[in-house]
Amino acid sequence: MWYRKILDLGLRSEYTNPNSEVGKFLKYMFGLKYVPPCTVGNAFVELHSIAPNHSQLTRFLDYVLGNYVSEDAKFSPKL
Repeated sequence: MWYRKILDLGLRSEYTNPNSEVGKFLKYMFGLKYVPPCTVGNAFVELHSIAPNHSQLTRFLDYVLGNYVSEDAKFSPKL
């Protein structure tokens, strides 16, 4: 789902570019699935604090927060 959102937001070229800061950051985001559910929120905050300033990346972060990180998310970390 996340990769599909990356494609939808036009971030594919950033994601596949090994020299792109945005691409490197997006790859860090996929590490959230390995974090214990009780620490996903804190890990997301830490990642958000180092995110490059990029409008489409901000939209991706909003998507992840709303759908996967927050307690009232459709797919909360507890799932």
